[in-house]
Amino acid sequence: MTSNLRRRHLFMWIGILVILPVLMILAIINIPKFPVNDQLVEIASSNKGAVLKTAITDNVELKLIEAASKKILEIQILQPLKASSATVHILNDDLSKGDFIGQISAKGIYKFPIEKEINGISIFDHIKGEEITKIQF
Repeated sequence: MTSNLRRRHLFMWIGILVILPVLMILAIINIPKFPVNDQLVEIASSNKGAVLKTAITDNVELKLIEAASKKILEIQILQPLKASSATVHILNDDLSKGDFIGQISAKGIYKFPIEKEINGISIFDHIKGEEITKIQF
Protein backbone atom coordinates (compact mmCIF):
# COMPACT_ATOMS: atom_id res chain seq x y z
CA MET A 1 0.00 0.00 0.00
CA THR A 2 1.45 3.36 -0.95
CA SER A 3 1.40 6.37 1.34
CA ASN A 4 -1.27 8.12 -0.78
CA LEU A 5 -3.47 5.06 -0.66
CA ARG A 6 -2.96 4.71 3.13
CA ARG A 7 -3.87 8.38 3.67
CA ARG A 8 -6.97 8.09 1.46
CA HIS A 9 -7.99 4.92 3.30
CA LEU A 10 -7.58 6.67 6.67
CA PHE A 11 -9.70 9.65 5.60
CA MET A 12 -12.42 7.34 4.27
CA TRP A 13 -12.60 5.48 7.60
CA ILE A 14 -12.66 8.74 9.56
CA GLY A 15 -15.50 9.97 7.30
CA ILE A 16 -17.46 6.76 7.89
CA LEU A 17 -16.78 7.05 11.61
CA VAL A 18 -18.30 10.55 11.66
CA ILE A 19 -21.18 10.04 9.21
CA LEU A 20 -22.53 6.73 10.55
CA PRO A 21 -23.38 7.93 14.11
CA VAL A 22 -24.94 11.12 12.68
CA LEU A 23 -27.17 9.03 10.41
CA MET A 24 -28.14 6.73 13.29
CA ILE A 25 -29.07 9.69 15.50
CA LEU A 26 -31.18 11.19 12.69
CA ALA A 27 -32.90 7.83 12.20
CA ILE A 28 -33.73 7.58 15.91
CA ILE A 29 -35.10 11.13 15.92
CA ASN A 30 -37.37 10.37 12.95
CA ILE A 31 -39.00 7.29 14.52
CA PRO A 32 -42.73 8.05 14.87
CA LYS A 33 -43.69 8.43 18.51
CA PHE A 34 -47.22 7.06 18.31
CA PRO A 35 -48.05 5.34 15.03
CA VAL A 36 -51.84 5.39 15.40
CA ASN A 37 -54.52 4.65 12.88
CA ASP A 38 -57.35 7.07 13.79
CA GLN A 39 -59.98 4.73 12.42
CA LEU A 40 -58.88 1.90 14.71
CA VAL A 41 -58.82 4.18 17.76
CA GLU A 42 -62.39 5.27 17.04
CA ILE A 43 -63.51 1.67 16.72
CA ALA A 44 -61.77 0.57 19.90
CA SER A 45 -63.13 3.47 21.90
CA SER A 46 -66.70 3.03 20.69
CA ASN A 47 -67.81 0.25 23.02
CA LYS A 48 -71.24 1.80 23.49
CA GLY A 49 -73.77 2.06 20.73
CA ALA A 50 -77.08 0.83 19.46
CA VAL A 51 -77.13 -2.72 18.17
CA LEU A 52 -78.91 -2.63 14.81
CA LYS A 53 -78.72 -6.28 13.77
CA THR A 54 -77.60 -9.53 15.41
CA ALA A 55 -76.94 -13.02 14.08
CA ILE A 56 -75.66 -16.06 15.99
CA THR A 57 -74.40 -19.41 14.71
CA ASP A 58 -72.52 -22.24 16.42
CA ASN A 59 -69.11 -20.68 15.72
CA VAL A 60 -69.73 -16.98 15.11
CA GLU A 61 -71.75 -14.14 16.62
CA LEU A 62 -72.33 -10.98 14.53
CA LYS A 63 -73.46 -7.57 15.68
CA LEU A 64 -73.98 -4.48 13.56
CA ILE A 65 -73.52 -1.52 15.90
CA GLU A 66 -74.15 2.16 15.25
CA ALA A 67 -72.05 4.41 17.46
CA ALA A 68 -71.40 8.11 16.87
CA SER A 69 -73.10 7.95 13.45
CA LYS A 70 -70.69 5.22 12.29
CA LYS A 71 -71.51 1.59 11.70
CA ILE A 72 -69.25 -1.07 13.14
CA LEU A 73 -69.42 -4.78 12.42
CA GLU A 74 -68.44 -6.79 15.50
CA ILE A 75 -67.56 -10.41 14.85
CA GLN A 76 -67.03 -12.71 17.82
CA ILE A 77 -65.49 -16.07 17.03
CA LEU A 78 -66.90 -18.49 19.61
CA GLN A 79 -65.18 -21.69 18.45
CA PRO A 80 -61.78 -21.81 16.70
CA LEU A 81 -62.04 -21.79 12.92
CA LYS A 82 -60.59 -24.64 10.88
CA ALA A 83 -58.69 -22.11 8.78
CA SER A 84 -55.61 -20.47 10.25
CA SER A 85 -56.31 -17.23 8.42
CA ALA A 86 -59.68 -16.33 7.01
CA THR A 87 -61.05 -13.24 5.28
CA VAL A 88 -64.42 -11.62 5.83
CA HIS A 89 -66.45 -10.36 2.86
CA ILE A 90 -69.83 -8.64 2.56
CA LEU A 91 -72.58 -10.79 1.06
CA ASN A 92 -74.05 -9.43 -2.16
CA ASP A 93 -77.79 -9.56 -2.83
CA ASP A 94 -77.36 -12.86 -4.69
CA LEU A 95 -75.45 -14.30 -1.66
CA SER A 96 -72.12 -14.25 -3.50
CA LYS A 97 -68.87 -13.04 -1.99
CA GLY A 98 -68.66 -9.24 -2.20
CA ASP A 99 -66.32 -6.53 -0.91
CA PHE A 100 -63.47 -7.39 1.43
CA ILE A 101 -63.98 -6.24 5.04
CA GLY A 102 -61.01 -7.66 6.93
CA GLN A 103 -59.11 -10.68 8.15
CA ILE A 104 -59.71 -12.91 11.17
CA SER A 105 -57.46 -15.60 12.53
CA ALA A 106 -58.29 -16.87 16.00
CA LYS A 107 -60.96 -16.99 18.67
CA GLY A 108 -61.89 -13.51 19.90
CA ILE A 109 -63.70 -10.28 19.02
CA TYR A 110 -63.00 -8.39 15.79
CA LYS A 111 -64.40 -4.95 14.92
CA PHE A 112 -64.54 -3.54 11.39
CA PRO A 113 -65.87 -0.19 10.14
CA ILE A 114 -68.75 -0.54 7.69
CA GLU A 115 -69.53 2.17 5.15
CA LYS A 116 -72.66 0.74 3.56
CA GLU A 117 -75.67 -1.34 4.52
CA ILE A 118 -74.94 -5.06 4.73
CA ASN A 119 -77.20 -8.10 4.84
CA GLY A 120 -74.61 -10.64 5.93
CA ILE A 121 -71.02 -11.80 5.68
CA SER A 122 -69.04 -14.60 4.13
CA ILE A 123 -65.97 -16.04 5.87
CA PHE A 124 -63.57 -17.37 3.26
CA ASP A 125 -60.36 -19.42 3.47
CA HIS A 126 -58.07 -18.19 0.69
CA ILE A 127 -55.43 -20.87 1.28
CA LYS A 128 -57.81 -23.74 0.56
CA GLY A 129 -60.02 -21.64 -1.71
CA GLU A 130 -63.24 -22.56 0.09
CA GLU A 131 -65.95 -20.76 1.93
CA ILE A 132 -66.07 -21.50 5.66
CA THR A 133 -69.50 -20.03 6.39
CA LYS A 134 -72.15 -17.55 5.27
CA ILE A 135 -74.13 -15.63 7.85
CA GLN A 136 -77.15 -13.46 7.07
CA PHE A 137 -78.83 -10.97 9.39
